[in-house]
Amino acid sequence: MGQLGLVEVGIDTLDAQVVGEGGWLHGGGLGRGAGREGILKDAEAAPGLRELARRVELCEALQISVAEWSSLRSLETEVSLAMEGYVALLMLIRGYRIER
Repeated sequence: MGQLGLVEVGIDTLDAQVVGEGGWLHGGGLGRGAGREGILKDAEAAPGLRELARRVELCEALQISVAEWSSLRSLETEVSLAMEGYVALLMLIRGYRIER
């Protein structure tokens, strides 16, 4: 298994959910309780994503947009991701390089 459990997600699945028709780049998923508050109110949101939403200072530092919350929420994985996995996916989505 990959360090973040992304092996099970697969790049084709990720590509379809992010870029494909109805994916977050096309505004998909923005209707249901958008943003951090929507995640906190959604009992069915992934535990790792809810943990990220609970970390107010981290969310403020990352300046996560409503569209980014929606994209993270829309991902379906075979394994449950930890909060750190969602932060890593956010960086991947944004196209940032994490430098050592």
